[in-house]
Amino acid sequence: MKSLKKDNLYMSFSFEGTSRSHMDSFKKIRDARIDFYVIEMNKLLIRLEKLIAFDRMNPDPVKKKEFEIGLVPWAPDDAVPFCPTCGEKFNLSRRRHHCRLCGSIMCNRCSEFLTPDFTGKLVNKAGNPPVQNIRGEEKGHRRQGSAGTRAMESLRLLVGEVVGEEPREDGIRTCQDCMAVMRRRERQIQEKTTKPIIVQLYEKLRMLMDKVETMCPEYIKMAESLNAGETSYNLEHANNVRSQLMRCYEAIDTIGKKIATMGASGTEQQLSPQAIRLQQGIRKHCTLFIQDNVFGLPSLPSEDQLRKLQEQRRLEIEQRLALERQAALEVEERRRSEEQRKRSSPEKDRKGAAAAAAAVDTTNRDRTESIGKGWTPAVDSSSVATTETDPMLQQMDIIRSFVEQARAAGRLDEVEMLEANLRELQQEYWRQHRRQAYQE
Repeated sequence: MKSLKKDNLYMSFSFEGTSRSHMDSFKKIRDARIDFYVIEMNKLLIRLEKLIAFDRMNPDPVKKKEFEIGLVPWAPDDAVPFCPTCGEKFNLSRRRHHCRLCGSIMCNRCSEFLTPDFTGKLVNKAGNPPVQNIRGEEKGHRRQGSAGTRAMESLRLLVGEVVGEEPREDGIRTCQDCMAVMRRRERQIQEKTTKPIIVQLYEKLRMLMDKVETMCPEYIKMAESLNAGETSYNLEHANNVRSQLMRCYEAIDTIGKKIATMGASGTEQQLSPQAIRLQQGIRKHCTLFIQDNVFGLPSLPSEDQLRKLQEQRRLEIEQRLALERQAALEVEERRRSEEQRKRSSPEKDRKGAAAAAAAVDTTNRDRTESIGKGWTPAVDSSSVATTETDPMLQQMDIIRSFVEQARAAGRLDEVEMLEANLRELQQEYWRQHRRQAYQE
């Protein structure tokens, strides 16, 4: 038990071991490998440019072969008894061929040839047209050489026909390793000059989405106008716009599916997880874009429905115009009655003032009789008619003058009686005004 506890106690402690970073070694190896590939590629491109330049100026095959041997050392024939690529032994039917870029040996079947178009893509930096004939067989020129050289060429062609080996001298002969380097160079040029397929598809996708976003508001405006029975837009034009939108939506859906399935087949290059997530995000964005725009598009009426809507709108407009004309007539009638009332109001005011003066005279006469042969107030009926237009106000002014005359004469009883009458008139006057205000 004690030993077990000691072991558990020992295992409970964690001892940190030593660690060492290999990043520097990795960078050194990587940089050396990159430098090797870059240097080798540059060497091959320089040799290829020299071959093309010499081939343009010297069509003679003998001088050309001497230049090719001097450009890069050729491997000796005795040192390579077998083809390094396929492993077959060289003999009379399987001759040795040298790579013009590195000087290695291979058989005719394992040889690769750089065509004029391919070499033009690789070395055409200054925009010069690609070489049309690498082998010097330009139009109007024939191969020149000695009789022995021509005989040897004829013998080689004859041997090739006998053994089934077809001549493949349709470009600069290279080995498969140099061809791989040249193809890598071609891919680099394509990556710099051409856009990837996914980028091209996405640009087309964005172009379609921008077109849809431009056309949707116009179509919605047309659909709302036609559904309201208006005649501002044509139904045929609206149907054409809707068809264009539907085609754009179909193209967006197709491109989204194609982007989502890129790299899924085994023949295509495998994608990284980030690229897969990007493709899935683009596909989801396409689906949401279609849902947000297609489901919200209003439908267009048919021709029969459009005629009914237009007829209904015409009747509504006529009814509205009739109501507006009737309202205008009523307003004109009220205006005329108001003007007529204003013209007749001065005559009524004058008649009311005369009646008020007569009433005042009657009241004054009665009060004078009640007073007897004592104090009698003086009243000027003509001045009362021009002081106020309201009869009650005129009567209140007359009573106020009576109050002042009675107070000046020392008639206190008459003053008290007249002030009581004045208060009653004022109360009645304000009561009538409040009633008129409520009625208005």
